[in-house]
Amino acid sequence: MKRIASLSQETAIRHGNGPCIVLSGPGSGKTFVLTNRILNLIIEYGAKPDSVLVITFTRAAANEMKSRFLSLVKENNIKLSDLPNFGTFHSIFFEILKNEFGYNKDSLVSEEDERKLLSEVLECDKELKVNNDLITNIIKDIKNYKLYSERDERFIPKFLSINQFRKIYDAYQEKLFNNKKLDFSDMISKCEELLSIHGDILSYYQDKYKYILIDEFQDINKSQYDIVKMICKNENLFVVGDDDQSIYKFRGSHPRVMNNFIKDFKKAKKVYLTDNYRCAKKIVKISKLIINNNIDRFKKDLKSKRDEIGKLQIKAFVDSTEENKYIIKLVKDYERMGIALSEMAILYRTNLLSHSIRSDLAKESIPFRIKGESKSVYDNFAVKDIISYITYAIKGNDSQSLISIANKPIRYISRDAIKYAGTTIDDLINYYKNKSYVLNSLYKLKNDINIIKKSITPLAIRYIRVNMLYDKYLLDYCRKNDIDYEDIMEILDALEEEAIKHKDLNEFIDYIEKYDKELNEVNEKDDAINLMTFHLSKGLEFKIVFIIDANDGLIPHKKSIRENDLETERRLFYVAMTRAKDNLHIFFTTRRFGKNFNASRFVVEAIGGQNGKKR
Repeated sequence: MKRIASLSQETAIRHGNGPCIVLSGPGSGKTFVLTNRILNLIIEYGAKPDSVLVITFTRAAANEMKSRFLSLVKENNIKLSDLPNFGTFHSIFFEILKNEFGYNKDSLVSEEDERKLLSEVLECDKELKVNNDLITNIIKDIKNYKLYSERDERFIPKFLSINQFRKIYDAYQEKLFNNKKLDFSDMISKCEELLSIHGDILSYYQDKYKYILIDEFQDINKSQYDIVKMICKNENLFVVGDDDQSIYKFRGSHPRVMNNFIKDFKKAKKVYLTDNYRCAKKIVKISKLIINNNIDRFKKDLKSKRDEIGKLQIKAFVDSTEENKYIIKLVKDYERMGIALSEMAILYRTNLLSHSIRSDLAKESIPFRIKGESKSVYDNFAVKDIISYITYAIKGNDSQSLISIANKPIRYISRDAIKYAGTTIDDLINYYKNKSYVLNSLYKLKNDINIIKKSITPLAIRYIRVNMLYDKYLLDYCRKNDIDYEDIMEILDALEEEAIKHKDLNEFIDYIEKYDKELNEVNEKDDAINLMTFHLSKGLEFKIVFIIDANDGLIPHKKSIRENDLETERRLFYVAMTRAKDNLHIFFTTRRFGKNFNASRFVVEAIGGQNGKKR
């Protein structure tokens, strides 16, 4: 085995039998530790390779771990008759269910099938108005119930009444059972149930897996942890993780699980990996200033092992237009310095915040690659209504637009009227000439459409939302259909902000129609800058990182502020910062969505810490 990089890494690698928790900071070489630990178990402790189980959270991570281990084996000229078992929690649990119950890959429902089955259930409920948002929200409740609360009678669904939820849940489970299907949540709950009831089956897997290693332990949820504890009879459980990077609370993970490990395995060895081999010194320093403000954590003395100081920039802009201009300038400067676009990343708290920079990168023909959700803001139903209003104002007789806006808010205009009377408002006025309650709203609509037609785009949108009471209509609509009203308001605010760049109505509509096509064209190149949310950046690294819109209410997100969940948001910001290897740029705006905005409290913590002020 080659020379170990640090004493703490060597301590972890050479750990023999018994439980051990390795608290590994960003860029501290946890994969190096895990792969060398596996090899050490085989060489020094005589462990049979196939008695070693290595668990990660994604298939890509499992494949990467296996590849790194095989390279290490080859490097050390070692021949193995068998290989350790590398897999994800889901793949391992499914393998157990497959062996015991005869499930196969066709037994698993896809996300599309899951939605289809739930739609069939909801169609039988006359009280609910079924739409995509409702289906998405109920699926969230079902997953939460299955994974974390199935045996807890205090469970309260977020999107339905308890009685409604129970009825829908039971019907959905019946559909799965009748179709001989499993969803991903069932894999965990059924595996836990199987091992709890059948001692002989549990004993088989306890004997099979003598050593268990878990990567990214901070991401584990309670059910996954409980199953692993059951299987790990001899307590040879080796876990590696960073509680400061626990950012998947919405999936049930929490730093508390890492604390529970210490309580459950009182004799566990604790090893700290505090040397950061990834980030330059300034980046490690600022990330420490921020994460040290969290209370619910293992304290670590993190330090950079790189000689480079690195560049740290915290900068304010008047608005997102100026912010984007500066980012584009820096991207071009870095390209001229020989840094590939693929070595750069623009990170943001939510997908919505990427819309403006996407548009401006496309205009400059700078290719970018979006990781995860890339859906356009223009696909949202509320945005489509606003676009329909503007389109109708421009054309004056567009039937599709008129159908879309006729009763938003309610004006008692029937589709038959539009079909038989005509598509101008004067046609409708003539059709409803004997119904005064409809006429009044039509005269007002005619006046409103004329005002929209004469307005610049951002003012037209503001007029539709406020003067025409569209926002008020949306509030009622969202309440009735279990849609998050605040999320829709954020989307419309972003639309208004984008509209400032396209003040002519015709030009704005033309831009929207070409938007997706232009984005696809600019993304055809191989070398592209990376765009992604903080969540999706976890586990990745880039030479240059831009964190955009670091404003209070965006990061930390206003929902988390309201729910007093600042520690999770601070961990999320910490993850984003520590993706940067060389240079980190943190930007915020003083105005956004037409309102004054403050810098993120985390940025304030950083600036205060740099100035020696304790916060």
